[in-house]
Amino acid sequence: MFDSGLGENGVGGLPVVQGVRGAAGAVDGLDQRAAAEPAEAIGSSPVPSRYGRHVNQLPSSSATLVVRTDFSGPASWERLRKVLATPNESGFLPDVALVDDPRFAGATCAEARNLLPGDYRHPLLVLADTVALGSAELPVVVVDLWGEPGRFIRVVAAELWGIENNLSIANMAFDDFARAVDQDGVFRTF
Repeated sequence: MFDSGLGENGVGGLPVVQGVRGAAGAVDGLDQRAAAEPAEAIGSSPVPSRYGRHVNQLPSSSATLVVRTDFSGPASWERLRKVLATPNESGFLPDVALVDDPRFAGATCAEARNLLPGDYRHPLLVLADTVALGSAELPVVVVDLWGEPGRFIRVVAAELWGIENNLSIANMAFDDFARAVDQDGVFRTF
């Protein structure tokens, strides 16, 4: 069938999940279809895709998933991978696993949440959509899974370590970051 294991891919040792079944989505304040979706319970049942085939679920991972949903330009994805693999000035990195599978192209936030495996224990899910990969800052979508499941903010990729590290150890809450977004809805720093 398919290999849903994590494999190493040369950039900074970030694991890349390949050949998995699942979908994840483009969502932000500019994408009204995602903002209008009701919050749904996290589950792992098959969800019909817009392409007429079913996908089962995103992979299990010991790291927070970063799911690519835009496949229009490989250079932008490579740039995001490099940013995520580069420590900040204090040496911090996000603990992430990259999901790079075209079956996830253009799916929504709710679809991604529905496709999380039952054993996914991370407080957030990250989506690399068209807006993120089309911007110099790479403002990825960070979806809250614990506080108010389904709500989201954008976080510039270079600052993803802050929300991922702090939420993973319950040092801060999603609200702390949501209250610190700029006028355009993007978190850049405190």
